[in-house]
Amino acid sequence: SIAFRPASENDLDSIHRIYNDAVIRTIATWDEEPWDWDRRLEWWEEHESPGCPVVVAADAMGTVVGFASLPPEQQEWLAVHS
Repeated sequence: SIAFRPASENDLDSIHRIYNDAVIRTIATWDEEPWDWDRRLEWWEEHESPGCPVVVAADAMGTVVGFASLPPEQQEWLAVHS
């Protein structure tokens, strides 16, 4: 089974691996090159503010197998249009 929970800084390695794999193997992102670690840390800092949650999906063993987030710009749009 899959459980969803708020991401923590401990999940960043998994998030980074999953995202970069998607960049390389799919068309699921707009990025054409994998992110470096500094960019991932900047992304995490942007998402630590309230209203920019990151959620991870973890399997029964606790392994992170996916994640989701909203960019700060989307949060601003939602606040204006809600």
